[in-house]
Amino acid sequence: MFNGVKLALITTDSRILTYLRDDKPSLYMANRWDLPGGGREGNETPFQTIQREVLEEFGICLAPEQIIYEADYESERFPGQRAKFMVGKITDEQINQIDFGSEGQKYKIIPIQDYLNLENAVAFLQDRLRAYLKQI
Repeated sequence: MFNGVKLALITTDSRILTYLRDDKPSLYMANRWDLPGGGREGNETPFQTIQREVLEEFGICLAPEQIIYEADYESERFPGQRAKFMVGKITDEQINQIDFGSEGQKYKIIPIQDYLNLENAVAFLQDRLRAYLKQI
């Protein structure tokens, strides 16, 4: 069982899609650079969860074959529960179709290393991305 999924969407030239979370005091990880994803709804599978979240957040419809990696972690927000971290490929066509939703202040597609060096990024997602990169 898992409670949510986050996804590193990587371009063909090794950049990553990230967005700046809203700056609201009550918001978890407010004003931090985050990756697409969110909480599970109902009986969704991990892929169904991330597919819905990416569609809501960026207007992009992911296909299952775009996911190239999946790992299971303890949830940072809900200790004792599980969370998924995925890595996927995003096409140039999908980048051109981004329709940024109402969650977050703005989005950027930046070199992976730049994301890993951001001081105001979600640190545990940076760590999970580093762990993935060590494996490839």
